Amino acid sequence: MAEKYPWKLAVLDANDSWTTDLFGACAEHCDVLMLRPREVRTFLRQNTSLRAIDFRPRPTGPGLWEQRLAMPPGWLFHGWAATRLFLRSFLSRFAAGAPLWLVHNLPHYAGLWERAIYYCVDDYTNYWPGREALTARRERESVQSAALTVCVSRARREELAARIPERAERIQYLPHAASERFLPPEPLAEPGPVPPELPQLPRPVVGWVGALCARFDYAWVAEAARLLPHAQFVLAGTPPKGIEGDEQWKASLAQCGNFSNIHFVGRLSHTIVPSFLQSCDVLMLPYSDIAFNRSASPIKYWECLASTRPMVGSDRVSELIFPGNGLKIASTPSEFAQMIAQFLETTDTQARARWEFAQSHTWKHRAARLAHWVASCPPQTATAGVATA
Repeated sequence: MAEKYPWKLAVLDANDSWTTDLFGACAEHCDVLMLRPREVRTFLRQNTSLRAIDFRPRPTGPGLWEQRLAMPPGWLFHGWAATRLFLRSFLSRFAAGAPLWLVHNLPHYAGLWERAIYYCVDDYTNYWPGREALTARRERESVQSAALTVCVSRARREELAARIPERAERIQYLPHAASERFLPPEPLAEPGPVPPELPQLPRPVVGWVGALCARFDYAWVAEAARLLPHAQFVLAGTPPKGIEGDEQWKASLAQCGNFSNIHFVGRLSHTIVPSFLQSCDVLMLPYSDIAFNRSASPIKYWECLASTRPMVGSDRVSELIFPGNGLKIASTPSEFAQMIAQFLETTDTQARARWEFAQSHTWKHRAARLAHWVASCPPQTATAGVATA
């Protein structure tokens, strides 16, 4: 049985699957509140009306609550003074006199709560164009005021430790993890059946599911499709609009339309993503060479790993390059195609190794480590207020 601690956790913003999975698993160790603030227009796109706002925490499982909030435009910036008071009222109510740790994964929450854990998922200077300097300043304040900073990528951990050396000992590395809902009961030495919702294409199938934006390198896929005309390349995700990448990226996207063995199948329901991954002969992770990717920790790697199917990726994401990761890493498009071909032409013998590795790196393992860190970490008094943009 997991050790229960007397303190509580509140998580801002608990809007992404990896945040929900990690801190949902933390509910085995303490009471957890998932705070889900959304800008009001986004809130209304996801809910039928403002009646979906939770004015009190709503229980969702043992030791676990959530609270959905609709926020006005600009609430993180020019509306911060009012936002701070608003959010603190919910935190105080949930604490109910018990020690409460606030986990926040946006640097603009710096100074919101006295016991703070800064959960750093990305390089946030990529998030708000025109506010890069402000975001970097707030991130420094977050690291300095937090008792603990937790980074999901080694690159971000090293960067913050170098930039704020006086807090280096309080900056930890905790990567993403494999979700148990993606793990099959046994490793798959052969691909599983294709979900009936998807086109029943001739094999072999090389698959991807996820973002099809500028983080995805279409030039690599086009080259692989050219060199492997017998393979079907299935791209599942929201169809790209072709407006965000540079001209070379747009040209590569357009080039993919010239190949009959590249298939855009649209966004998949979350319920069939695990079975889609398990149905592929090979899974691909062709990340592009952009700043966002270089410091990222892609959750897609862990989802693909959990499927136990063979994987080939690009060398643009340093987080994915470590011994025993079960992922073949290519440095050029032609090498990418060659590695895919090698998997298609030989018997896969590593399915069990990938399965066992994923089983030993689940969210429960990550939550236990995080809970241990928090238990041994004295609170750091937060900085007195944060400048308003």
